[in-house]
Amino acid sequence: MQTVVVANYFDGEIGSGGYRTDSFVYKVEEDGSGYTLLQRIATYGAMDVATFRVGEESWLAIANFFDGEKHTLTSPLLRWSPALHEFEVQHAVDATAALQWQHLKCGGSHFLVLLQTPPLAANLSAVGMVRVWKLSDGDLVWIQDIATSQGTGLAGSDVDGMCLLVVTADCGGCSVLYRYNGTVFANAQTLSSTASSVGAQFLSLGGQNLLSVTENSGVRLFSVRTSNAATILVPFSGFTDTDGQTGVRVDSSQTLGVARHVVVQGFSYFVLPSAEDTLVFRVRGRGLVGGQESAVAESVNGRVSWVNMAAAQQLAAEVGARGWEFSAEGVDSTTTVTSLL
Repeated sequence: MQTVVVANYFDGEIGSGGYRTDSFVYKVEEDGSGYTLLQRIATYGAMDVATFRVGEESWLAIANFFDGEKHTLTSPLLRWSPALHEFEVQHAVDATAALQWQHLKCGGSHFLVLLQTPPLAANLSAVGMVRVWKLSDGDLVWIQDIATSQGTGLAGSDVDGMCLLVVTADCGGCSVLYRYNGTVFANAQTLSSTASSVGAQFLSLGGQNLLSVTENSGVRLFSVRTSNAATILVPFSGFTDTDGQTGVRVDSSQTLGVARHVVVQGFSYFVLPSAEDTLVFRVRGRGLVGGQESAVAESVNGRVSWVNMAAAQQLAAEVGARGWEFSAEGVDSTTTVTSLL
């Protein structure tokens, strides 16, 4: 069964009650005719949802950020119950301003990482935290806490046996790469070349392992070196734009969501959501084609409306079908969609 999970941050209701809104689990009809509501889950300003599998089990984690009054809340970790045909809460994790979950499978181990970023305006501590657990036989085993400044996002991957975790931050030189050493995730490299970042994603492109870091002004690409080199991430120069800059560069006045890499009919695309426009770049040869002047998608009131070419329609379907997370931010609401359980 294929499902789509929608985590809702705000329902538009005036007052604090608007943050206390349900999130939804939908079943995708096999004939492609639409979606059937399976379950409503009580959430509080949910900023993120992550889905993953452990063996034959399907799991779901939701990050509750704000209930309209406070940021210190519990964020649920749920497991699918075939008998009840719904997700059941297995753990309720205490957190302050939970922003994002990241599941990371390295070898036979499953890790869960939760980024907590208290907002400065809330008169809370400006120091955020990344908490790491190992998921073992359904139990959460604490591994470590990592202090972070203005953390914005997480990305994790097992790259040729290296268990890697990236924590991005909203300040230059604050994004950090961690590597699991068998006991904890140790600081392996500071991404000093990055500006304020909103998130990252590991990907494979053209047979190369890459990390894309979304900054306020675009996307920066790094090669992941799997040798015993002291520097794991190095700037990737395989793709440059018309100005000769590595990665995708866009108008810095735009606030971007995290860029996602998708493959449709053999073509590679980067999808860059923002509050104003959703920019789609296609990788072609050594360049990135598309962007603000020739966007194939636009955001309307927080909802994505694909226009101009048939491939964009399939691209939208591909994003939904392969489990990529997509955030569409409107003035009063944020909806994060993830799929494929």
